[in-house]
Amino acid sequence: MPKFRIVCLLAVVGALSAIAAAPAQGHDTCAAVHGNDYACVLENHTRIHTCDMESDGNGVRSHWRDFALNVTVGNWDPDGAGGYCRIEVLPASAVEFRVCENNVGCSAWYWE
Repeated sequence: MPKFRIVCLLAVVGALSAIAAAPAQGHDTCAAVHGNDYACVLENHTRIHTCDMESDGNGVRSHWRDFALNVTVGNWDPDGAGGYCRIEVLPASAVEFRVCENNVGCSAWYWE
Protein backbone atom coordinates (compact mmCIF):
# COMPACT_ATOMS: atom_id res chain seq x y z
CA MET A 1 0.00 0.00 0.00
CA PRO A 2 1.49 3.34 -0.99
CA LYS A 3 2.56 5.66 1.82
CA PHE A 4 -0.03 8.32 0.80
CA ARG A 5 -2.93 5.85 1.20
CA ILE A 6 -1.68 4.77 4.62
CA VAL A 7 -1.46 8.38 5.79
CA CYS A 8 -4.98 9.10 4.47
CA LEU A 9 -6.38 5.97 6.11
CA LEU A 10 -4.78 6.89 9.44
CA ALA A 11 -6.16 10.43 9.18
CA VAL A 12 -9.70 9.14 8.55
CA VAL A 13 -9.49 6.63 11.41
CA GLY A 14 -8.17 9.34 13.73
CA ALA A 15 -10.94 11.76 12.77
CA LEU A 16 -13.64 9.13 13.27
CA SER A 17 -12.19 8.21 16.65
CA ALA A 18 -12.19 11.85 17.74
CA ILE A 19 -15.82 12.26 16.69
CA ALA A 20 -16.89 9.10 18.53
CA ALA A 21 -15.08 10.16 21.69
CA ALA A 22 -16.48 13.71 21.74
CA PRO A 23 -19.17 14.28 24.35
CA ALA A 24 -22.71 15.01 23.18
CA GLN A 25 -23.37 18.71 22.99
CA GLY A 26 -26.33 20.05 24.92
CA HIS A 27 -29.12 21.77 23.08
CA ASP A 28 -32.61 23.02 23.75
CA THR A 29 -35.55 21.87 21.65
CA CYS A 30 -38.71 23.99 21.62
CA ALA A 31 -40.87 22.17 19.16
CA ALA A 32 -44.11 21.23 20.92
CA VAL A 33 -46.45 24.15 20.21
CA HIS A 34 -50.21 24.41 20.70
CA GLY A 35 -51.54 27.87 19.86
CA ASN A 36 -49.18 30.18 21.76
CA ASP A 37 -48.45 27.56 24.45
CA TYR A 38 -45.27 25.56 24.17
CA ALA A 39 -42.93 22.98 25.70
CA CYS A 40 -39.14 22.79 25.40
CA VAL A 41 -36.64 20.12 26.32
CA LEU A 42 -33.62 21.65 28.09
CA GLU A 43 -30.29 20.80 29.72
CA ASN A 44 -29.30 17.72 27.73
CA HIS A 45 -32.86 16.37 27.79
CA THR A 46 -33.07 16.34 31.61
CA ARG A 47 -35.74 19.05 32.01
CA ILE A 48 -38.96 20.01 30.28
CA HIS A 49 -40.05 23.66 30.29
CA THR A 50 -43.78 24.21 29.73
CA CYS A 51 -45.41 27.61 29.24
CA ASP A 52 -49.04 28.74 29.14
CA MET A 53 -48.92 31.90 27.03
CA GLU A 54 -52.68 32.35 26.53
CA SER A 55 -55.01 34.03 29.04
CA ASP A 56 -57.97 31.82 28.15
CA GLY A 57 -58.73 29.86 31.34
CA ASN A 58 -57.32 26.64 29.84
CA GLY A 59 -54.47 25.14 31.82
CA VAL A 60 -51.42 23.81 30.01
CA ARG A 61 -49.10 20.89 30.73
CA SER A 62 -46.64 18.60 29.00
CA HIS A 63 -46.79 14.88 28.38
CA TRP A 64 -43.75 12.73 27.69
CA ARG A 65 -43.40 9.08 26.81
CA ASP A 66 -40.77 6.37 26.56
CA PHE A 67 -40.01 3.72 23.91
CA ALA A 68 -42.71 1.47 25.39
CA LEU A 69 -45.23 4.32 24.86
CA ASN A 70 -45.78 4.80 28.60
CA VAL A 71 -47.04 8.37 29.04
CA THR A 72 -46.18 10.61 31.99
CA VAL A 73 -48.33 13.67 32.52
CA GLY A 74 -46.82 16.86 33.91
CA ASN A 75 -48.59 19.25 36.26
CA TRP A 76 -51.25 21.70 35.04
CA ASP A 77 -50.58 25.37 35.42
CA PRO A 78 -52.77 26.67 38.28
CA ASP A 79 -55.35 28.84 36.48
CA GLY A 80 -54.89 29.07 32.70
CA ALA A 81 -54.42 32.83 32.98
CA GLY A 82 -51.34 32.83 30.75
CA GLY A 83 -47.80 33.93 31.43
CA TYR A 84 -47.11 30.86 33.59
CA CYS A 85 -44.07 28.63 32.97
CA ARG A 86 -42.61 25.76 34.92
CA ILE A 87 -39.70 23.34 34.63
CA GLU A 88 -40.03 19.66 35.51
CA VAL A 89 -37.50 16.84 35.64
CA LEU A 90 -37.52 14.72 32.50
CA PRO A 91 -36.49 11.09 33.03
CA ALA A 92 -33.73 9.61 30.90
CA SER A 93 -36.27 7.15 29.44
CA ALA A 94 -38.32 9.93 27.80
CA VAL A 95 -38.07 10.00 24.01
CA GLU A 96 -41.05 12.10 22.93
CA PHE A 97 -42.95 15.06 24.32
CA ARG A 98 -45.94 17.26 23.57
CA VAL A 99 -47.82 20.18 25.11
CA CYS A 100 -51.53 19.95 25.96
CA GLU A 101 -54.11 22.64 26.63
CA ASN A 102 -57.04 21.69 28.86
CA ASN A 103 -60.40 21.54 27.01
CA VAL A 104 -58.66 22.18 23.67
CA GLY A 105 -56.20 19.40 22.79
CA CYS A 106 -52.52 18.60 22.35
CA SER A 107 -49.73 19.29 19.92
CA ALA A 108 -48.29 16.43 17.91
CA TRP A 109 -45.70 14.25 19.65
CA TYR A 110 -42.22 15.54 19.05
CA TRP A 111 -39.22 13.18 19.04
CA GLU A 112 -36.47 14.54 21.26
